[in-house]
Amino acid sequence: METALQRTIELSDELSQIKKLRDYFWEQLQIIHPTILLNGPSFENRHCGNLNVAFEGINNKELINSLQPFVAASTGSACNSANVVASHVFEAIGISDERANSSIRFSLGRFSDKEQIDEVVERLKEKLSGF
Repeated sequence: METALQRTIELSDELSQIKKLRDYFWEQLQIIHPTILLNGPSFENRHCGNLNVAFEGINNKELINSLQPFVAASTGSACNSANVVASHVFEAIGISDERANSSIRFSLGRFSDKEQIDEVVERLKEKLSGF
C-alpha cells in the first residue's frame, strides 16, 4: 500500500511538471506567432501532455517537414496520423478544414524539459519567419 501511495504522489508530481511545461510552451508560442489558436478544450479540461494549435495561414505539413528531424509533432491525433484527411475530432468540435490544415499537435511527457521547449520554440520562430 505504501508503494502504491508513493507512486501516486510521484505521478501527480510528474503530471504537474508536464502541465507547467505545456503552459510555458503555449505562452512562448503566443509570443512568436500572435495569431496562434488553441484547438480543443481549455487547459483545465485537457490532458496535460497535449497542445494542439493552429498557426493561421501556415500549411501544417510544410511546417512539420521543415522542422524534421528535430521536432516530434503531428498534424492530427495519434489514431489518425496515417490519414491525409482532416481529423474526425476536428470535425466534431467544429474546426474548419482550413484551420485543421494549419494545426499541429505537440505532445509532452515525463522526459520533456524546458530546454527542449526553448529549442522547439527557437526552431519554430526561425521557420515561421520564412512562411
